[in-house]
Amino acid sequence: MGGTDTGNVSLLALKALKAINDAALQIKIVVGPANPHTKSSEAAIKNHQGTIELVKNGNMPKLMQWADLVISAGGSTCWEICYLSKPFIVVSVADNQIALSKRLQQERGALYLGDHRSLTRETLSGAPVLF
Repeated sequence: MGGTDTGNVSLLALKALKAINDAALQIKIVVGPANPHTKSSEAAIKNHQGTIELVKNGNMPKLMQWADLVISAGGSTCWEICYLSKPFIVVSVADNQIALSKRLQQERGALYLGDHRSLTRETLSGAPVLF
């Protein structure tokens, strides 16, 4: 969700994925070096049944190649995800990401769930991934 994730969207995504309640689900939450919410993500993964890993400053191409599905902000990372041909859910975390996010959905490159301020755990965990 960007290097800082000011809206703490990663935690919301984590809660949505935990709500799926599938022990086989493997989750990696990537946090950037300027993320002020790292401790809340660390607290959320404690005592969770299943595999959840918090990755700090990870190798993004390698992590994206590992993933079956990526949830991302609508910034330049979207181009990397498209290049790797990964299905992904995109959320705009800044106004300048809205046009790209909408276009990605229009071209069936991603599923756009809207602005992060109106995003809910239920919207994320119930998102149809039709790729």
